[in-house]
Parts: sequence; structure tokens; C-alpha cells
Amino acid sequence: MRRAIIASVTAAILTISGLTFGPALRASALGETSVTLNCNDGTSLTLSVDANELAQLTAAVQGMIDYPAGLSCVLIQNPLPPTLFFSHQALAATSNEFVVDGGRWLLGCSFVIAQTSGMPGWLLARASKGPGLASRISAPLRLTECTSDVSGFCVFVNIGVNVHVAGNGTLEGTLNETIPEQTCPDGNGGTVAVGPFHFTSKPTPPNTNLVGCLTVNTTTHQAAVITYVTQISGLETEPGSGIVQGFLVGVGSEVDASFRDSQQSPSQQTEVRDMLNAPPVADIDSHCRTGVIGNQLADQQFGNINVRP
Repeated sequence: MRRAIIASVTAAILTISGLTFGPALRASALGETSVTLNCNDGTSLTLSVDANELAQLTAAVQGMIDYPAGLSCVLIQNPLPPTLFFSHQALAATSNEFVVDGGRWLLGCSFVIAQTSGMPGWLLARASKGPGLASRISAPLRLTECTSDVSGFCVFVNIGVNVHVAGNGTLEGTLNETIPEQTCPDGNGGTVAVGPFHFTSKPTPPNTNLVGCLTVNTTTHQAAVITYVTQISGLETEPGSGIVQGFLVGVGSEVDASFRDSQQSPSQQTEVRDMLNAPPVADIDSHCRTGVIGNQLADQQFGNINVRP
């Protein structure tokens, strides 16, 4: 009976998420399901998950859809070998490290406005959209109230992450962020447009000698990553600077980020939240190459963070 319940719950999760699977979800005798994560960055990751892990991964994939940052993934169910389907043998879980995240977090308006020496640059943002993804992403202009910033207002930052160690030991994937078009107070009773801004980054960009980093703490379910920017779009800090406003990065810039997986889905409904540090906020406590993962300060407001193993 317990196995039947696990399989039924898992099947319901996949149906609700809008993801496409075979006619019947098959779980092993121990409630594990084999799935493959295929992403539009050309990478693929196959792993076995229990019902809770599947719910978390599904929430991250759905977060990429709901809060687009240029990365999208799909989950595909893998058929179980007959020896597993008719026995109590457990699926072999991947030992490869990975972090998968889809959703959004809040960035204080005071931080955003402080990046510029004057308002005209921000006011031009709506009329001077650069080519690429961010220029095609828009949201109704609005003020988002928050208690975490001295201004009382924040902007949402969409994030999409799929960084993992492939079967051949290669570090691959993507870390993207987008600030959709929003507004912040201008300090004079009015508002000023912010965004859209976007960057795409890779741990091992093609045609370069750059090599990123991924380190995972399996005890605390934290991860730190280093990637490198491969594309930006949005208004630059200065014409021709190659540095996009909002994130203050350009092609080739190093991106340091870290994540904490609460092991809950969705974490927003619990007291223990998924958390992260990501551009434009500096991740000063983490040092990926030395295996040090510091404290994450920003709550993930929507979506889900997955850190494994």
C-alpha cells in the first residue's frame, strides 16, 4: 500500500507541473523514480529521485517557466529495468554534484539606484533596450514593497541555474539572471523604470580557457559555483562599456554565487527557506575553489533550489 501511495503522489506531482511523461509513472519498490533533466543549454542529467526530491526538482523546472531567465528544462521519465520493477533492488543514484534552481528573489531598490550616479540612465532603460533575451522580457511596471530594504521597495530578479558534473567528469551547464522591467521610487515622490537587464553565464564557456567551479556540502545542502558571462543584454552603464546595468557584469566577467537547499518544496510555505547569494549582490563569504561555502542572505521568493547529492 505504501508503494502505491508513493507512486500515486509522484504521478500527481508531474501532472500538476505540466511536464510530459509516459502514460504511467513507474517507481521502484523503494519509491525511487529515474528521470532525465534535459535543458535548452544542450545539457542532460539522469538521476534517480524519491517522491520528495522529485517534487523539489519539479518545482525548480516550473520556476524556470514561471519566472523566465533564458534557461528552460524538461523532466523525462525513464523506464525502469525489469529487474528493478519486479524486485526490491534500489536504483543507483547519481553521485555527481549538481545545483538546479528556477525562480526569483528580491533585490532592494536602494542597491539598484546606488549603481548609477544619476537618474537619466535609468529613465532611458525603457527606450534603449539592447538586443537579446532581456529586451524581449517585460512585466507590468509596478512598485514591489519589501521590508528588507531601507527604501521599502524591491525589484524581482529571475534566476535559472543548471550546473552539474557530467558523467565524464566535465563541469557543464548555465547560470542566468534577468531583471524584468519594473519600477523603483526616485526619492522625489515619483518612480523610475528599472530593467530589463540580463546575463547568461557558463562554467566552461566554449572557445575559452576559462574553467569554473562547483562545490557541494552534502551535510548542509549548500553549493557554491563559479561561472563566466557569455552574453548580456540591456542598457549599459556607459555607451560601449560592455557592462550591463543592474548586474554590473560584461562578457567574460566571473560570476560567484551560492545556494542553500532547505530540502522542502515549496520552501516558501515553511520556516526554513531556500536561500542564495547571486549577482548583483557580492558573494563575499563563499570561495568555491577552496571548498568554502558561506552564508546565503537572500530568500528565494518563488520556485525552488535543488542541491545534490
